Amino acid sequence: PLGLISLDAPRDGLRPDRTTIESLEIFAAQAVVVIENRRRLEALEASLGDTRFSLAQMQEAAAASQGLLVKGAEQDLAIASLSQRAERIRSGMDIAEVINRQADRPGILHALGSELVQRMQMDLALAAENGPHGPRLIYTLGSLPREMNVEALLGQLNPLSRCLQSGETLLVAQVEASPEWSASPLLQAAGASGF
Repeated sequence: PLGLISLDAPRDGLRPDRTTIESLEIFAAQAVVVIENRRRLEALEASLGDTRFSLAQMQEAAAASQGLLVKGAEQDLAIASLSQRAERIRSGMDIAEVINRQADRPGILHALGSELVQRMQMDLALAAENGPHGPRLIYTLGSLPREMNVEALLGQLNPLSRCLQSGETLLVAQVEASPEWSASPLLQAAGASGF
């Protein structure tokens, strides 16, 4: 039982009549509904509190897992980059070994160009030397576009001629981002993205 309604001491001292008892029964039924609804509401509020707490924990876990996913992706990229570097270092050492076996300068240049195209997955390797009238093409290795006239392009501004003239080494990872080399006819004709 939820409660008790006692009718044993009415103010007028008379026994309650049928109408009074029915009214009290209706009141008691309504009181039961109100009490039960209050209990249900308290249970729902407690459940809602638990659900909100669980949701907050899940959101924290999701945020943490998102951070872990980002870190994992960053680590995967770093590992891939390191693997690529290690492979290039190995290839560089192999290329140096092949070059060391060559007896003369033309053999060295040809071996170097061949190995760069093969081992470093380069599309094109050009070997040139200074001649009496400017740069002179020695070897062309790899896939050269048909319409490309390398000899004619060597006389214009290009990194190969610059290296021969200055003796400096030039490395450009992205030709289109280089103001100096993005308009080079030789690089444009070769479709070079880097050198």
